Amino acid sequence: MKLRLRGSSVRLRLTRPEVAAIGRGERVEEETRMPDGSRFRYALVVVDTDEVTACMADNCLEVHTPRAVAAAWAGSDEVAIGAVHAASGGVCELLIEKDFACLHPRPEDRGAETFPHPTLSRDST
Repeated sequence: MKLRLRGSSVRLRLTRPEVAAIGRGERVEEETRMPDGSRFRYALVVVDTDEVTACMADNCLEVHTPRAVAAAWAGSDEVAIGAVHAASGGVCELLIEKDFACLHPRPEDRGAETFPHPTLSRDST
């Protein structure tokens, strides 16, 4: 799972196995270890609520998605789940996406279980 933070927006990109896990109602979590020994954690959590939301819980950035929405999304061709919420001084945008293969892959992208890029799929037919 990849995380992108920009201002008050949180964007998660999930590989095929991660999307399947979310579809089954499982939590997906990543951790980044810092040079000082501290850890930054973030997770996508399936919950029994009606909306996509986010919070900090136990020093982990958690994005929550409704169980029914996660299951439907995982089994479909839909690319993303999103929400916009009022936040102090503006809005917080949340986006959960399927991770597509890059058009110009980097060495660290090799072996990633991404979804086929729509542009590449169309060009090969």
